[in-house]
Amino acid sequence: MISQTSSEEEFFEGSFLDAGGRPVKSLIWTGFLADFDWDGTDDSGNPLADGDYTYIVSGTDTAGNRADARISGIRIDTAPTPVYLTAAEGYIKAGETDPERMQSFTAVVPNDTGISSWTFSVRTDEGDVVISESGEGNVPSSFAWNGTDDRGKAVEGVFVGVLTVVYDKGSRPMAETRPFVSDGSPPDVSVSLEPQPFSPDGDNVDDEVVIGLTVEDRSRISEWSLVINDPRGREFISFAGRGRPSERIIWDGRSGRGELVESAEDYPFTLTVTDVLGHTSVTEGEISVDILVIREGDRLKILINNITFQPSSPSLTVAGEEGEKNRQVLDRLAEIMKKFGSYRIIVEGHAVSLNWANAAAAKREQDSILIPLSRSRAQTVVDELVARGIPAGRLTAEGIGGAKPIVPHGDLEERWRNRRVEFYLEK
Repeated sequence: MISQTSSEEEFFEGSFLDAGGRPVKSLIWTGFLADFDWDGTDDSGNPLADGDYTYIVSGTDTAGNRADARISGIRIDTAPTPVYLTAAEGYIKAGETDPERMQSFTAVVPNDTGISSWTFSVRTDEGDVVISESGEGNVPSSFAWNGTDDRGKAVEGVFVGVLTVVYDKGSRPMAETRPFVSDGSPPDVSVSLEPQPFSPDGDNVDDEVVIGLTVEDRSRISEWSLVINDPRGREFISFAGRGRPSERIIWDGRSGRGELVESAEDYPFTLTVTDVLGHTSVTEGEISVDILVIREGDRLKILINNITFQPSSPSLTVAGEEGEKNRQVLDRLAEIMKKFGSYRIIVEGHAVSLNWANAAAAKREQDSILIPLSRSRAQTVVDELVARGIPAGRLTAEGIGGAKPIVPHGDLEERWRNRRVEFYLEK
């Protein structure tokens, strides 16, 4: 915009000259000079070449007196001013302290001539400015952000980097990065189980448990694992993978080696989910197994390992958690046996042989200790079932001792499984 004032005269003449002094555009006024805008074109309206130009205005009065004024250094600059800004990471940890893991931005400004000022900012996806910095002259080639606001508080959400450059000639190019995430929280995880308890005994009723997994996180999930332990805390089966887990896992109650769960037991599980920033959530719970009724030929078998007796005694444990578990198992057994009212029930007590390595000693132990003890324990269970409404005429107690081990008695890790009560339902 050219601003100019004058006295009233016969006429005035204005000219724009190129760097060689050649006129490229002319203007004439009569009376008074007036302000005007020049758009960088010649007399024919054609755009002029980039470069420096001079404006000269002159006037002559009726007496022939002449005066002029000039403005030098008017520059036409049509060079493009693209600006580029990229963000290296798709996810960063809010409040990150490691410079190597902060969000890094790369700025590219091909035309660095005539830069007046610049501003770099990080904004929310809704446009609110979280932090900003500015300067004059050339733009830095890189910026970094640690996921905090201008007060140093860690912030979470979706953000973009924005770079605005102001040139002397008035252009204000702006560049914006792709959105990225600042995340300071571990994944939000929940587990559902259906049905509970489940009974994988092959009767097509509740044979599988559906483990529902819900995982929510701002960041991408890196890996996950679901470990199911047996009641003694050893790994029974595990599931794992990269990325987000499936919304549900269907488990048939068998271990990684094909071993079936134990009847009327709880199987602890641990679900661990880690996102790409290293945030980890750990969720624990228990999967309950119902009493299993398995068909063996013409009869049904119920295997119970967790009816607990007092040491070397036929008396049931009645105190504490084990006592409560005994009551729950016996109540459930009575319910099941009432459903099979046409069957008679044989209750077998089994025991662990400690003298398994010596045949003669094992025989003496079997006859004098294990058979009487296991028969007494079976009778204790019979009495408890009668007290819960099962007719005594349907029930028979037998003591098997250590004669029918599930695993060798010498297997110190697994021989606890031989200490059990089995129930057979026969027509």
